Amino acid sequence: MKVAISLSEIYNVDHPEYEKHDAQMLEIKKALFKSLLDNGIYPIYGGSLYKDNFMEFIKKTQKGKNFMTPRVISKSFWPVCMIADINKQSKYIDYIEFTPTKIYGNIEKFLKEGQSKLDFINENTPEAMFVKAMQLTNMRMQIVSEADAFIFVGGKFTNFMGFYPGLLEELFLACDTKKPIYLVGGFG
Repeated sequence: MKVAISLSEIYNVDHPEYEKHDAQMLEIKKALFKSLLDNGIYPIYGGSLYKDNFMEFIKKTQKGKNFMTPRVISKSFWPVCMIADINKQSKYIDYIEFTPTKIYGNIEKFLKEGQSKLDFINENTPEAMFVKAMQLTNMRMQIVSEADAFIFVGGKFTNFMGFYPGLLEELFLACDTKKPIYLVGGFG
């Protein structure tokens, strides 16, 4: 069984209460991953596992158990998957399956002559932001199609990337699947 975990901390907010919130969210994230892994369930996560040394936590949680394949599925959207630290990821390939998503749509129509896709996507233009939002939606659609159930915790209300806040968009997509959805509240 695969369960998608959609969890979002609040970043870039200068307020002491939000610092407590981020610490709580990290503990919730650890508890969810550990509980799922201990019960033979594969977590799917569409975000960075680099923050807070989380990949090391996953490794320690699974160390000593004889699994034939990695137990955590980490999805990353284009272009993030193009700039991932392969050396860092290689230390965790026994524990985490790093799965990049393919480019969605015809990006070439937005490029200036001689411009690379990565140069384009790093621009702060409406076109680049649109393409990045499409890539995020594509990743979320893939997560929703692969998951057997969903757990949603937290969620940004500002400073999000994409057409909608990621957790909200994933929830909308998941609602169409008729698969189990679990909402965790009381942490914000």
